[in-house]
Amino acid sequence: MNLPSTELKQPEPNKQRQDKFYSDMKHLFLFIMIAGMLAGCSPMDDNYSNFLEDGPVVYLAKLEADSVQVNAGRYRLGISWPKLDDVRPKKATITWANGTSSTGVDVKDGSSTSVVIGSLDEASYIFEITLYDDEGNSSLTTSVTGTVYGEAYEKYLQNREVTAFDLQDSQATLTFDELAGETCIGTEVLWGQNGQDNTVLMDSATSQVVLDGFCSSSFRYRAMYKPEAAAIDTFYSTASVYALNTDVLSFSKTTGRLEVNFAAVTDDHYAGIDMNWTSDGEAFDYRLEASSGFTASVDPGEAAGIQYRTVFIYDGQEYYSGYAELEILQPVDLDRSGWSVSVSHALPADAAISNAPESLTDGDGGTCLSMVKPGKSYGGVTVGEEETVYFIIDMGTDRTFDYFRILHRDNGNTNLRAQKYSFYGSDDGASFSAISEGVAVDAGQLSLMGDLPKSTYRYIKVTYDQWSSSSSTMQIAEFNLGVRQ
Repeated sequence: MNLPSTELKQPEPNKQRQDKFYSDMKHLFLFIMIAGMLAGCSPMDDNYSNFLEDGPVVYLAKLEADSVQVNAGRYRLGISWPKLDDVRPKKATITWANGTSSTGVDVKDGSSTSVVIGSLDEASYIFEITLYDDEGNSSLTTSVTGTVYGEAYEKYLQNREVTAFDLQDSQATLTFDELAGETCIGTEVLWGQNGQDNTVLMDSATSQVVLDGFCSSSFRYRAMYKPEAAAIDTFYSTASVYALNTDVLSFSKTTGRLEVNFAAVTDDHYAGIDMNWTSDGEAFDYRLEASSGFTASVDPGEAAGIQYRTVFIYDGQEYYSGYAELEILQPVDLDRSGWSVSVSHALPADAAISNAPESLTDGDGGTCLSMVKPGKSYGGVTVGEEETVYFIIDMGTDRTFDYFRILHRDNGNTNLRAQKYSFYGSDDGASFSAISEGVAVDAGQLSLMGDLPKSTYRYIKVTYDQWSSSSSTMQIAEFNLGVRQ
């Protein structure tokens, strides 16, 4: 029996070499990958180890800028924020002026945090707030802005004005003008009496206030402002003082001294009474101190009168009432007995009056001197337009005078009254020197008195300088001179 022969087949030479190549390449690629990974991971692992050497970085929750309240003040401001959801922050640092200034504040658990930063210049600021926990971990920085106010802002604040003051039975009613502006929050009124300062605050919308039991002579008032609604300080306008002057109860002048008794001033801010006068061209002043009572003794010299005002002090600054005038020399009319009058022109006939030169000095207001105006004709008399109309009084001897009196004819017609006069004096009745020229008077007044330089003459000449173009005559019922003494 013939058995089949068994024949072992070997791979073809090319195929065998190809399989071996692929196997070798796989091992080589795997080696390269492992070597590369080992080479790459070793330095990365070193850096990562260094990064985590102190543990991971921890950040606290950042403040929201719109939750921070910055409130303006006077050379200071307040910063606050509500309680935090993050309970870890225990402190906060606030820096400003580009980090050159800073302050710290404790952060309260479960409640809001606030701090007032003082000693700041008047300016706008940027504040940077950073939160910290007990481990030194911090939040990101929050920036907020705020404004600090001071003198530069305050000096432009407008005060209110008192438009009316009424005092009845120790009840003073003050009326102020309207002061517009949302930043004005009210008005402060202060006065002092019986050893106590009293203060009333008025709302900005209120224009009138009543001070009950008021027996002072002054009060101070100033408007109050807040530059921002939530400002931590109130600002004030420059204060004004409403001051009443005291009265003169009596005065007397003996042996060159003037004794003046003033009404008492019941005001805790009363500081005295200022007096001033002029004598022989020299000015004098005197203060009656509050500690000296209310009677002043001064030497007024040749002064005809003195001015006086009441002085008050608020916060070290003096305030004053208006001046009042006290005439210490009383007018005394000269005795006209023996006076004679001459005139520049003939007098017109007038059936309605008794027209004569002596009517000026007869003491009868029903008679008068009537003279035709320049450029007019009346009652048979014509006066040229360029002519001067005047009268001359001979007082018989030298007389001293410093004022004149005129009483016009009382018929209501102001066109019959001159509007301007000139006065001249003479010792011989021929050569006259000017005393006062072009003295305007109020033709609407029936009786008037005017000052003249103190003079001594026997003769006085009065010229008519200005008049109304209506009517034809100028009429004076009485004329006199006098001297204050």
